[in-house]
Amino acid sequence: MAVPSSGVSSTQPIVIPATAYWNPLGAIYLPDGSLNPNRLPGLSGVPAEGLPIEIRNYRFADNGLGVSKVTNDQGRLLAGLKGEYRGFDWDSALVYSWATADDWGKYVSPTKLSAAISRSTPDAYNPFNGGSFSNYGVGDDTPGNSDEFFFWGERKTRTSLALWDLKVSKPDLIRLWAGDLGIALGVEVRREAYKDERDPSINGGRKYTEWYTGLVNDTDLG
Repeated sequence: MAVPSSGVSSTQPIVIPATAYWNPLGAIYLPDGSLNPNRLPGLSGVPAEGLPIEIRNYRFADNGLGVSKVTNDQGRLLAGLKGEYRGFDWDSALVYSWATADDWGKYVSPTKLSAAISRSTPDAYNPFNGGSFSNYGVGDDTPGNSDEFFFWGERKTRTSLALWDLKVSKPDLIRLWAGDLGIALGVEVRREAYKDERDPSINGGRKYTEWYTGLVNDTDLG
């Protein structure tokens, strides 16, 4: 199933260092001593060592549509008995049902994205390449290598329900002058279970630490 492409948001911003190759407000000279070809000319108020840029909203159109794969299975078992004992009618049933879902999605790792975008060499990821000036309909015709910071994340869920019930009735338990007095009794026992397993990047097993402020995010998920 195709879904909108993944992105980053203000909750997990990416800060591009001044030494990054594609930073338009970057240092005049790159760490290897070469002239920065991507620093904008005529900048005012930007020091020679450059300035970092924070990205708070970005969608990876160069990676195409996102992909989600979901597999769902369900099952249900039902068994019942009924009968009569000493004038009492009874019936009982046992039910067990279950459902599982395996959800695979393509997500952005802010940790890997930060590393890819911060490189001071031309192989760094370029978030500023934009769309196509010659053909507006195709979108971004100079895609970057965004595959290195995308990952397949999995979420597994399972639910189950076990239920047993017993009903007993007798329409003429006591005979009265105005008519018979009946009785009906029932009991039900049920157990429900839910299990949710998520990729470590989603459940907090892996966290994203933003290098500029040192802020630790609970997940490594863009």
